[in-house]
Amino acid sequence: PLRLTSRYMFGGTDALRFDEYANLDALCSLLVVQEQSFSLVLRFHPRESSSKYDALLSRYAQHLNIVKSQHVSIAYDFARSSFVVGMQSMALAVAYLCRRKAVGIFPWRSTTTQMPFPVPMVRRVSQITHYLYSYESR
Repeated sequence: PLRLTSRYMFGGTDALRFDEYANLDALCSLLVVQEQSFSLVLRFHPRESSSKYDALLSRYAQHLNIVKSQHVSIAYDFARSSFVVGMQSMALAVAYLCRRKAVGIFPWRSTTTQMPFPVPMVRRVSQITHYLYSYESR
């Protein structure tokens, strides 16, 4: 069965539920209920349409300031951001080099997985709350 394969390959079945839409929805839900207000800057992969998440984001438009990046330089987006969340993205390395707080969502990681740069990894979006308030930008 697929769940056994996932457990063998990834150390659990969380990878079966990995879905960027579900993670973005969970992130927006998490930001809406925080005491501090947040702006969400979305940076799309060059091959993605900027309208990719429009249906999902429309549900949060009244509660979050949502900005779709139009900038060529990722450094510009990081310069105006205080916290970076990535999913399977080398942008996390760039965020680290730009001295930004960053967390990677890696639902399939095992407890022994290591990143080549010190960015915390979480399996669930709900675990990001701890990092929003717990560590300072380097």
